[in-house]
Amino acid sequence: MKVQRKSAVIVSGVALVLAAAIGGGIAIGGGDSGSVAAATSTPGSTTSATSTSSAATPPSVSAATPAPAATPAPAAAVAAPVEQIAKSDPQPPVVKTDEGPGLRLGMSEEEALATGLLVNRGVDDAWGCHTYSTTTFPDTPKAVVISPTTGIARLTQTSAFRTFEGIGVGSTAADVRNTYPQARESRLGFSVSPYEEWNGYHVFLMSGEMPFLDTDKVQRVRTQWSGAKCFLD
Repeated sequence: MKVQRKSAVIVSGVALVLAAAIGGGIAIGGGDSGSVAAATSTPGSTTSATSTSSAATPPSVSAATPAPAATPAPAAAVAAPVEQIAKSDPQPPVVKTDEGPGLRLGMSEEEALATGLLVNRGVDDAWGCHTYSTTTFPDTPKAVVISPTTGIARLTQTSAFRTFEGIGVGSTAADVRNTYPQARESRLGFSVSPYEEWNGYHVFLMSGEMPFLDTDKVQRVRTQWSGAKCFLD
C-alpha cells in the first residue's frame, strides 16, 4: 500500500512540474510576442520623427555666385592709310632732279623753261621734238628732249640722282644686274623699267664696251618716257 502511495505521489509531482513548465512556456511566449510587436513599432516611430524633423528644417539654399562682368573686347586698331602711287599716275617722284624746282617727265615745255634749267635749244629731231642742254650739262645738246604733245620725253639726271633702289652714277654693271635682273643690255648700257605702274624707264650709260664687265661703272643716267614720239637714241 505504501508503494502505491509513493507512486501516486511521484506521478502527481511530475504532473505538477509539467503543468508549471507548460504554463511558464506560454507566459514566455506571450512575453516574446509583445517584445517583437514593440520592436516592430519602434522604426515607425523613428521614421515619423525623421519625417517631422525633415519637414521642420528647410533645405539649405546656397547663395548664387554672381557671374564675373564680361571684359569688353579691345577696339580694333585702325590702320593708317597708306599712300601709293596710283596706276594712272604716269610718274613716281624718282624722276625729279635735285636742281632748283626740278624737271620731270611729262612737264610741258613752258613749265620746263620757267625753271631756268634749260639753257640752249638744239636742233629738232626727226619727230619735231625740241632738244635742250641744261645748266648741269651745258655741252650736251640732247640732255632734255621735249615732245610738243606729251612734254619732256627725256631727262638727263644729275650725278646726285639715285633710283629708289640706289643705282646711279658710280654704280657698277654688277650692281645694275643684281638690282634689276630684267635690265636689257645694249651698246649704250642698260635700260630698265622698274615699276609696272610707271610708263617711264631708266637708261644707265656705262663706261667700257658691250658686253660690260662687272666692274664697269655707270657714267650717266637718263630717264625717258615710254611711247613718246621723239627720237631717243
